Amino acid sequence: MCTGKTLKAASYDTFMDNTIREKVIWGGDISDGAVGSCLPVFGDTPMLRHYFDLFCRSQGKDGGLPANAPGGTPVMWAAHPLRTAIWMAEYGLWCGDTDSYATTVLPVLERYITNLKERSDPRGLISLRGPEVDWVDWITGRKPSDTPTPHNLWHAVLLRKAARTFAAYDKAELAQAYTTRADEICEAVRRDFWDEQQGLYVDGMLAGKPCGSVSEHANYLALLCGLGSDGRQVRILHALNDPQRVGEIIQAAPSFMIWPLAGLYAAGEDRRALDLMRRRYSRFFVNGGDTFWEEWSWLIGGNGWGARYRSLAQNGAGSPAWFLLTEVLGVKPTSAGFATFEIVPHPGDLAWAEGVVPSPKGDIPVKWKCDGDKFSLEVTVPEGTEATVRLPGSESAVMLRPGAHVLNNEGKQKP
Repeated sequence: MCTGKTLKAASYDTFMDNTIREKVIWGGDISDGAVGSCLPVFGDTPMLRHYFDLFCRSQGKDGGLPANAPGGTPVMWAAHPLRTAIWMAEYGLWCGDTDSYATTVLPVLERYITNLKERSDPRGLISLRGPEVDWVDWITGRKPSDTPTPHNLWHAVLLRKAARTFAAYDKAELAQAYTTRADEICEAVRRDFWDEQQGLYVDGMLAGKPCGSVSEHANYLALLCGLGSDGRQVRILHALNDPQRVGEIIQAAPSFMIWPLAGLYAAGEDRRALDLMRRRYSRFFVNGGDTFWEEWSWLIGGNGWGARYRSLAQNGAGSPAWFLLTEVLGVKPTSAGFATFEIVPHPGDLAWAEGVVPSPKGDIPVKWKCDGDKFSLEVTVPEGTEATVRLPGSESAVMLRPGAHVLNNEGKQKP
């Protein structure tokens, strides 16, 4: 499996950026790819816990998180701490030792989220300070911005994921406060960052004015955050898929790709998500590759970089496994430590899917088949857990206790 091979090639005792030139324990895009690969493929491994622990121990006195660990970095990638914290919050539902998480990671997240609140303006938005850099991924064409759209939408994503996790750890008051803040950020972006003429969200603001570029980065994150109302989702998707606008709308590189797919699934665009995954990731296999690269491929004109400099095994690029298991199979934890989980398959145009999710309570094998209007699913629910299943075409959910189960598309267990 390409995801697993990439993860192993770009790791020693923790996740690294890559092996060709930069053996650095980055957060940010490495968190997106490495944590998003490790959780569904290998589960809650010691290396995963070690990776998060390094960032926890590197937290500043002001509550800030570094771009890499340990010790921070002289390059201030402003987005990296946000993306690392998103996965710290996600990990709270996947981890096996919930007591340890509650005493180590959860306080770090709370301090970091407080730090973000203290530096936000009255709208809830964050502007870059001093040496902080508006870096999203290895792409060209994005204009400089002091209030970047992706950074602020990542802030909203973090708050919503943290709200879910803090609620799962009996911190309902904080969870509600985080949800309120996330809604305020999203409303500010919806109101101030939309370009009606282009039918897209701009990349950010510079001195209070649109920065002058539009990208997949801002707009897929906008879909993820629910900013597609009033017909905007239709217009965004039309623009992003318009061949006449290729080159005008900045395309995401591999280290960002978890977010376009997340945005499409959040918007209910299952087929588009699968199509995008096929189109982009098939580029790595043109010449028989079996890992995910740092850029799409100089061999087929992806951009100007040569493979001798950019890595052919890049942890930040390894996101497909996350969606194959959490969206296509549809398995996601709904409470701390995977004590409860849901199965909500998103088949797109697929006829079948089969896989195993390595939860801390035990492996969860899932198999489903789709034949026209007929949909059937098989799952084994581990001891000590409970599953909620909602099949395509069914309005109702079914609660399943430990054991083997077979369901059809009426949501009923077969005899």
